[in-house]
Amino acid sequence: MEQAEGKKECPICVMFREGGCEKQFNAFMDCGVKGEKGDGDYKDCIPLFESMRQCMQRNPAVFGEVLNDVEELAKTNTEYPPAPPATATAAAQ
Repeated sequence: MEQAEGKKECPICVMFREGGCEKQFNAFMDCGVKGEKGDGDYKDCIPLFESMRQCMQRNPAVFGEVLNDVEELAKTNTEYPPAPPATATAAAQ
């Protein structure tokens, strides 16, 4: 797919294509867009994310840094959308 002159392709899209996970990335992103529009449930995206993550794990040279970030987020954020911090809610009362 050629890009129009002067336009650059999204760096994340390039990374997933070059890392061999473009199909999984696109499926996950399409699911998220459907969720944003109310045409789907974000829970439907979980298996697509897992498929994308497994693909990324097969190519740590490309995705190692991203996978580290994902693992760190997974430790601290277990729900979507994230709940507001309890301290902020308590401080406001």
